[in-house]
Amino acid sequence: MKKWIALLSALLLTLCCAAAESPDAGHTATLSLDANPSTGYAWTGLVLSGDAVQLDSAEGAFIPDDQSGTLAGAGGQTQYAVTAVKPGSSILTFDYRRSWEDTALEQRVYLAVVDQALNLTMTDMTETGVFEGTVLSLDEANHTALLEQDTLGEILAQFSPEMGLPALDAQIVIYTDGTMALSLPARMNVLAWRSLPSADAAEEADAASFAEITN
Repeated sequence: MKKWIALLSALLLTLCCAAAESPDAGHTATLSLDANPSTGYAWTGLVLSGDAVQLDSAEGAFIPDDQSGTLAGAGGQTQYAVTAVKPGSSILTFDYRRSWEDTALEQRVYLAVVDQALNLTMTDMTETGVFEGTVLSLDEANHTALLEQDTLGEILAQFSPEMGLPALDAQIVIYTDGTMALSLPARMNVLAWRSLPSADAAEEADAASFAEITN
């Protein structure tokens, strides 16, 4: 009987150790973004592409600068926990806007890279790898799109084979790896992209928001 108890204890210890070493127990990074809910603005987080990481929530957790709670309208930090799930990469976007508005006052973009040991590296791509432009032409064979961008002129956007291509004449935002091939036009590798609402759609949304506020 004692022998069976010893074997069972050893088996349970082995199972506990295996669970502790599970790859689900990935590393976590904390992102802190300046915020002030009293203005009506709030952050909304999204894993735009890739399944290497996950967010704790879309809203995050607001931590006020004034811990006493006596200062009305005080700002603080919205914090997000980003957890590594599997090796690979993901693009995360954070929009600071009012709930009834389509246009963000501010947007932050991060590239999350997870290695085989589930170590997590976060890189701020907001200034270096985000471009907005209009689709001028498509090359489905090479999976590229030629974009017109206000600052750089024409950009040749290279999409990965598993991505869908945007529509012709669409206004889009591309999230790149921050590198640019020295060619004409400039060539960039797209990690993720999203469509922007047309001018007509934006005007309709603004009108609907105004009607909702005034009614």
